[in-house]
Amino acid sequence: MPAFFIMPEIKKSKKPWIPKKKKTNKSWSFDPRYHTMQWRKYRQSFLMDNPLCMECKRVGKINAAMVVDHIKPLSQDDSDHNFWNKENHQALCKRCNNRKARTDKLRTNGK
Repeated sequence: MPAFFIMPEIKKSKKPWIPKKKKTNKSWSFDPRYHTMQWRKYRQSFLMDNPLCMECKRVGKINAAMVVDHIKPLSQDDSDHNFWNKENHQALCKRCNNRKARTDKLRTNGK
């Protein structure tokens, strides 16, 4: 009968040369409504109906929409009505959404 050698458990070593990820306070990730199956289905349906970025389309560019954006930011009105209101949604590409998020943040911090 052959003898078996049991390998010792190897612990993962810390890699000091890899920078640690900074914790960011992204408001969307903390809102539980974004993590529901209802939102995921709605988002998929909305993006199928609106496949192009609305901001890019306004300036004559064609880019695929990846994000359902709230026109009136949730930081101004966090109600369920504002969250689910179709009139308050627009399809944006990530670049336009990031630009809008920066301007919204500056606008709310500037007041």
